[in-house]
Amino acid sequence: MPLSERQKRYYVSAPAGEDQRETLSLWHPAFSQAWHLTNWGTGFSALVRGEAVAFLAHPFRVRLPERDGGRLDMAVDIAVSGPDFLREIHAAATDSTVRIEMEFNGYLPGDPAPQIAPYAAEVVGAALSGTNATLTAGVADWMNQTYPRLRFLRDLYPGLVR
Repeated sequence: MPLSERQKRYYVSAPAGEDQRETLSLWHPAFSQAWHLTNWGTGFSALVRGEAVAFLAHPFRVRLPERDGGRLDMAVDIAVSGPDFLREIHAAATDSTVRIEMEFNGYLPGDPAPQIAPYAAEVVGAALSGTNATLTAGVADWMNQTYPRLRFLRDLYPGLVR
């Protein structure tokens, strides 16, 4: 996905008022609905896979992957706010036939489409405690590169001075 001028400016200088809204989407046949969460203080509407969705303000923390022997594993800590959500996560995590599908996106204010390349993964493990869930998701590290593989080159960022 080519970077827009706004994305280039955000990644290089993070101008005031351009805070990225991190989101997490979860899908599984055992869920009553697809879950779309945001770390932003309030919910908002945007596009996920070309479809309009409403993101719920719900605390989560993503620990992005590092290179570790052929896999890129990302840990996601979710503060579970209700028994229904915990029950659905637990039922899906114990289903070994179908994995939870997860997508991490970032949105800039006012843009309905994601402003970073989506990081899509499958949940390969889950640890559930009373009020928290920690999901581990990963994909094969087919390029043997650390994540993220983003280089600030002059041809991509003409205004960049080193």
